[in-house]
Amino acid sequence: MDTDIKWFFGLLGVFFLLWIAGGGVNSDTARKPFIKPFPEGGKNETYGEDLFPGNAPAYNSSGKTNTSSGSGTNAGTNTNSPYEGNTGSNTLVGKISIQRVTLSYNDDPSSEYISLSASHKNNQPILITGLTLKSTKSGKSVTVGQGSKVVFPGRSYTPENIYLNPGETAHVVTGNSPLGQSFKPNKCIGYLTQKTRVVPSFYISCPHPSDEPLPEPPNQLSDECLDYIDRIPRCSTPGSPPQYLPGQCQRYITENINYNTCFELHKNDTDFYRDNWYVYLKRSQIQWKDRRENIKLVDQNGNVLDSYSY
Repeated sequence: MDTDIKWFFGLLGVFFLLWIAGGGVNSDTARKPFIKPFPEGGKNETYGEDLFPGNAPAYNSSGKTNTSSGSGTNAGTNTNSPYEGNTGSNTLVGKISIQRVTLSYNDDPSSEYISLSASHKNNQPILITGLTLKSTKSGKSVTVGQGSKVVFPGRSYTPENIYLNPGETAHVVTGNSPLGQSFKPNKCIGYLTQKTRVVPSFYISCPHPSDEPLPEPPNQLSDECLDYIDRIPRCSTPGSPPQYLPGQCQRYITENINYNTCFELHKNDTDFYRDNWYVYLKRSQIQWKDRRENIKLVDQNGNVLDSYSY
């Protein structure tokens, strides 16, 4: 027993002498940390050499594969730029669809139309100018053209590309426009359509003339004039005012109860425009079969976005 203890302390003495000879606490090895610390800014560094260099994808702190390079801009950021379907991929699939096909009951192209609907889930407008509707049965095809939000019959206008906001609808009518152009209905448009036929029809609700700004004193209108204005239907432009009304009243009615004045008063209202477009193809004949038809919606690059069969 005593012999074993002597051997044990003897070995400790030998190791102590070797440690002193190697520099003791002042040696380089003793000053190094036992474990390599994490680098600043994250914990993505791996100890040791890469066993499979060049093969493993890099991961960011969220655990998602980071495959981009360059400026580091987040590619998923919503910039509210319109979906234009011109990137060479099916970027519009699921964002716009054929809602329904309405056939003409008397071969009138102005009563034949296809309704396109933009998804409520979209977070950007969709460019529909340039989209094509094509029958796989007859081979006929039509392309959505341009239009104008600002409607003034008889005036020239600059055509613009048509965009659908989320949840909006475009009625693509085969025939000609009763207003001479493709248009987006507004709250005053009933003044223009009271004597024309628009298909599909829409609810008209122009601001009533009695609710519009009236002349202030001392130029206020007479009670007799105000009574007459109260009886004017919405979206209606009176003909020649009755002669029994004062001249000031007749001038007010002629100059102010019409589409142009309504447009100027309300064009900046947040609810001025409706949530649909009327797009006209200006064809003289109907385009779609009355049965056994299949119509495809194709984007500007030839990608099929939707189809409709009946």
